Amino acid sequence: MFRDDIRNGISHADYVLWDDGLRLRNRNGGYAKTLTFFDVSEALTRAVGFFEILEEYNGLSVRSFNPAKEIVGRFSANFPMPWTVSWNSETGTFSISGSSPGPVITPVYQRQTEVNDLLGGKVLATYRKKIDPSTYEVDQYIRSLGFEPNDVVLENDRFDLLVAQVNRGKLWDDCGLLHDRGKVLIASPWGFQWLDSSLDFDKVLPEPLVDFQVV
Repeated sequence: MFRDDIRNGISHADYVLWDDGLRLRNRNGGYAKTLTFFDVSEALTRAVGFFEILEEYNGLSVRSFNPAKEIVGRFSANFPMPWTVSWNSETGTFSISGSSPGPVITPVYQRQTEVNDLLGGKVLATYRKKIDPSTYEVDQYIRSLGFEPNDVVLENDRFDLLVAQVNRGKLWDDCGLLHDRGKVLIASPWGFQWLDSSLDFDKVLPEPLVDFQVV
């Protein structure tokens, strides 16, 4: 969705428009690269389409807070507290407000914090005892869809301790049914699930709200 060559050329006014397309100079010299007008048009279509999808998802998320919802969370390094998140359908305003009552911790907050810690700063994390052809196939499939999970290989004892932690903290993803022990343990913001094959990964994420195709 992002062409750094087009971005750099336009940003630095370092391009030439000719009858055969857009010519972009290479930073390290050599012949300029030529993009046909079709290539440029396709790149713009993808970029505009991406932001249209992003705007649509943002709108769907915002509108889901009518009626308002109370969420216990925190901003930056501040302590957790209740926040009221709301969207007013009449005025179109979206707001997040709190009364600063002091630290508040709920079981839901504790569970989500534990899941987030095990994600390792990414949207997805995969845990396995070892890498073998079957788990490699699952990993390649996930990456082919554009994800770059935090991939962790643990020794047998440490892996079993992780599974025990997931059971103890009830960190399983309630949206899915993949709780029977499999080959790869995957974490998402919703919790943990087992994967036996690449097809199981399609059950981890919810169905897309918007489908966009470039023809």
